[in-house]
This record gives sequence, structure tokens and C-alpha cells, in this order.
Amino acid sequence: MEACVSSADHVVSSFDPRQMVDRAAEDEKIKQFASKLAQINPEARALEFLPHEPVDVAKMDYSEAIQDLTIPTKAKYFKDKYVCLIDNEEDIVDKFMASLSFSSDDVKLISRATQGQSSNNLWFTMRKGLITASNFQAIMNNEDPDHICSRIIGSESLSVKNKFQELALDWGRRKESKARNLYQTAHGLKRNKCITETGLVVNPKYPCIGCSPDGVITCKCHESKVIEIKCPFSLRNKSAKSVLHMKTNSDGYIDFSSQYYCQVQGQMGIMEMKKCDLVFYTKHGIEHVEVNFDEEFFNRMLVKLQNFFTDYIAPFLLEIDR
Repeated sequence: MEACVSSADHVVSSFDPRQMVDRAAEDEKIKQFASKLAQINPEARALEFLPHEPVDVAKMDYSEAIQDLTIPTKAKYFKDKYVCLIDNEEDIVDKFMASLSFSSDDVKLISRATQGQSSNNLWFTMRKGLITASNFQAIMNNEDPDHICSRIIGSESLSVKNKFQELALDWGRRKESKARNLYQTAHGLKRNKCITETGLVVNPKYPCIGCSPDGVITCKCHESKVIEIKCPFSLRNKSAKSVLHMKTNSDGYIDFSSQYYCQVQGQMGIMEMKKCDLVFYTKHGIEHVEVNFDEEFFNRMLVKLQNFFTDYIAPFLLEIDR
């Protein structure tokens, strides 16, 4: 006679008396967990011990994760959850500023997801609401705050306004990689020294500002430093040396009045680096000037940038008058 197994017998045989937290996870659930962890941090040590598919960073979809990290999304979450509980509008902004933060994992994810910068839609998405280094000088010079806000929040398109700007933008994008290669060749960047391209960089200490440098120079025997490349279209036919002389003072330094000073000082401050090579490219080659970090200037600028965010950006995002 064949044995007959009842449904009750099946339930008993598959019953696991241990609490849920003590039970062994199914392989598929472990793989799903590992996959999500790999998207957040491909370098996580735990992945060494978890079964998972190799991560192709170039093909990963960071869209949802990045959207959750944007300043407008953080502002919406704060507004929906807390604004109705706070009577004073000034307190609303202050509490929002106190809540604004990025973790170290967020910083890594943002940089990784925005690689390629202007050729990557997520770079544009993540920049919205952040005061980025290209806007630092305008704020320091007290330019029209409404115009600056439009650029930062994204209500004003980043598209060019005339033919000259279109040509200048295209020239800069096309020549940046050539300038980088010339710099690498000139400085013999090989095994011990190389340029690493970055995405958007934020710092947990300064969550309302960010920067997108053209690269980071790493070296086994020296401190890492920022590289910022400029390819001025209007000066493309001049010698690189003459352009360098035009952009530096009589002592050969970039000074406070330079259109690039705020940008590179901001980049060094955000990235916590002490030096930046500012490179100028023309049809006739490249020249560069090394810029040292000015901590006193950066701290003064930081106060003004944070005040601008508090006075203009935050109230706009929280939809309050101030």
C-alpha cells in the first residue's frame, strides 16, 4: 500500500520552530539583499561574504536613489511631515536646515551616480537645489538673487541663450578631454600619478553646496589635488601662456578678483584638499597655475553661501514667504 501524506503532515514537516530572526534566510532573499547593498555601496566589505551577481556600475540605474537624495525631495518630505507642526516661519527654515544632511554612503552614491557630469541626466537632477561652485562668485558679488535662484532650483534652463554661448559651450566640452590628456602627458602621469574623473561632490559638513571638478590628481608620494580645466572659446587662438598671464596677477597667482577664484576655492574646501591645478587650454597647448587653499577665504564664503540658501533657496522650496 502506498503511503498517503496529508496536508497536515506537510505543514508539520515544513514547520520551523525558531523565531524569524533566528531562521536562515533563503538564498534568493540573500541575493536580493546583496544586490541592493551593491547598488548603494559596491565596495562594501559584506559583499565578500554574500552571494551576488557582479555589479556593472556603468549599467546600474540610480534614478530612484538619487531622486530621494535631492534637496527638493528632502524639502518636500520635511514640509509634508513637519511644517504643520511649526507655527513660526523662521523656525521652519531653521529646523529644515538642521535636518539637511548627507551620510558618507550618500556622498559615495552621488559621486558614482553622476559620473559623466553634463552628459548624465542624474547630474542635472542632483544639482537642483544645491548651490554649486559655478554659482559661488555670483553670490559673493551680490548679483540678482532671483536670477541665481532660478539657476540653482532649475526653473531656468541651463541651455544657452545665443549662438556665441552655444559655440563656447560646445568648444569647452569637446576640448576638455584633450586638455586633460595634454596635462597627463606633460606631467608624466603614469602608474604613480593619475587623474580620476568625478561626478557631483558633496560634503556632509556643508549639505547645501556642491561641486563638479574636472578631476582629482592622485599620487603615491604627494597629496591629492583638484584639477579644473578652462577652455575659453574667445581666447582659443591665443597662446596658452598669454592666456595664463591674462588670468593671473603680476606675481603669477590667481587672486580674489579672478572669475575662477571662488570656484576653485570652493572645490578645494568641499573636497578637503589643499591644492588645485587650474589648467588653461587653447589651440596652441596648455598652461596651468597651482592654486593653494585659502581656508580663511573659504570660511567667509561659506557663511555667505549658507545665508543665501537660508534666505532664498530654502523658503522657495518650503513654499513660505520670508
